Amino acid sequence: MEKQEALIINPYTYITLVGGNYLLYNTINGEYIRGNNLNISKILKRLLFTNSQWMYHVPTEDKDTDLSNFILEIKEKNIGDI
Repeated sequence: MEKQEALIINPYTYITLVGGNYLLYNTINGEYIRGNNLNISKILKRLLFTNSQWMYHVPTEDKDTDLSNFILEIKEKNIGDI
């Protein structure tokens, strides 16, 4: 059985989505991530508009290079973790 990963966004992170564009802003240290990846935007939309508690269980089909790079960036900027 494959171990399932969960993407967790810290509660002090401000998130905004416009179309396929997104912005994540760490309200504590001022770091931010801006992008326009449709797959990542869909994941963030699920985080915002479901009762997910800022957590997204990453299915195997969602894993790609862009998501891996996004996860590394949120960890570096203390916006979230996996």
